[in-house]
Amino acid sequence: MPGDSAICYGFIGAFQQLSRFVDPQTNTPVLLICASPDSTLYQLILVFTKFARDHPELLNLKPADVVGRALAAAFPCAPKQR
Repeated sequence: MPGDSAICYGFIGAFQQLSRFVDPQTNTPVLLICASPDSTLYQLILVFTKFARDHPELLNLKPADVVGRALAAAFPCAPKQR
């Protein structure tokens, strides 16, 4: 559909921005996505599209669930050192 690419850019762009929020008490990213600060929106879209192609069985889930899984799998947060 026309406009779908703009929706995709906006939706994943929102994830990119929200992934930078950190819980002040735990210093842990709220979305548990630890992409490099210099990662680009285009890079995140490529990550999502590859994940979607590799996991078509998940595409019936809510978009936020699929995008979140894709980005968390590609950019996992390191376990905290104790």
